[in-house]
Amino acid sequence: MKILIISDSFLPEKISAAKHMSDLVKKLVNLGHQCSILATQKEIDIGINKSKLNIFSLQNPFKRSKKMYVRGFFEILFPIFLGIKLLLKPDKYDLTICYSPSIFWVLTLLILGKKKYGLYFLVVRDLFPLWLIKMKKISVRNVIFKCLNYISKLSFKKADKIYTQSHVDINLIKSEYQIEPEKLGLLENWYEPIEKNELKKVSLFKKHKFDLMMLGNFGVAQNRDFLLDVIFTTLLSSNKTTACFLGLKSHDKEYAKMRLKIFEKSKRVVFLDSVTHGHAIKIANNCKLGIVSLSPKLTEGNIPGKFCSYCMAGLPTFCIAPKSFEVAKRISKNKLGIIGNCINANLCAKQINNALISNFDRKLIHKYGIETFSTDNAVKKILKDVL
Repeated sequence: MKILIISDSFLPEKISAAKHMSDLVKKLVNLGHQCSILATQKEIDIGINKSKLNIFSLQNPFKRSKKMYVRGFFEILFPIFLGIKLLLKPDKYDLTICYSPSIFWVLTLLILGKKKYGLYFLVVRDLFPLWLIKMKKISVRNVIFKCLNYISKLSFKKADKIYTQSHVDINLIKSEYQIEPEKLGLLENWYEPIEKNELKKVSLFKKHKFDLMMLGNFGVAQNRDFLLDVIFTTLLSSNKTTACFLGLKSHDKEYAKMRLKIFEKSKRVVFLDSVTHGHAIKIANNCKLGIVSLSPKLTEGNIPGKFCSYCMAGLPTFCIAPKSFEVAKRISKNKLGIIGNCINANLCAKQINNALISNFDRKLIHKYGIETFSTDNAVKKILKDVL
């Protein structure tokens, strides 16, 4: 098949979406499909020969901007530019796979037309703009929200298949947007598993062993301040506990360093930049707990990419989130870790200390991670739905 893959991010960008989509493209190419990539970054290198890909990309320097109006303007502009660029090419596609959170890629599809982009499968992760309401960042009556929600509805309407990461999100989309049940499906987050012999080739500058591991950046959903309160309190309660933060963006890293500076000076907290997925998995093998934190204000269906990575490494997860959240339910049901209190930092710190001396079946956790979050599963699901 000729497949168009659309995403804001691919490797070498070091965020979950970039890894997800790059692994997906590699798997599809290895299966013999002709893949084209549409993106908004300067460089794309997913680890395969570029002659096997058609790459259409323009760098959007504002896609991580903290100024929401600037970011929004360029998120609208670049899909239009890329849609026009692609429209001038003769290729037609059997299948288009689009990875949201950006809802504006539907503008590209409107320019291309159904005959050119073929079947349209939408992978939804952040339920934007609904989470703006949940986080009380905007009102339902706000004109901007109504415009964003209209575009989101349009994207859902155009899709032949809509994939979410949890049944909670399926039910939410069904009720909020009146989507036909047959259009909705569950598609777990995915990574390509790293074989043991490949993992041995991943070199670290020094042997990293930590009690606590926090992988990835602080998103809006991460409940950042409460999480740092918990980490601070945990380290303060024990002079031996250590923690590492992997891949924080510069502004978040500086903020975390400021909050935890007394522990960084004593080398009990370490910040590691720009780690690959292989490095993260190898470091996770040497840690005791992986930390996941979600704001109680968030929609309940969020399954963080870091949780998937922890599971695939066999690392128990300490999840700071309400017990009603989908990720918390999975952790409890499958014995993948511990659920922590998301209101009281002192109580949560005590729970972490208890978890650090608990015995977890890391082989069971690893097995769950590989069986649930592998790229093979995602590709099989997508290709099955094409037929």
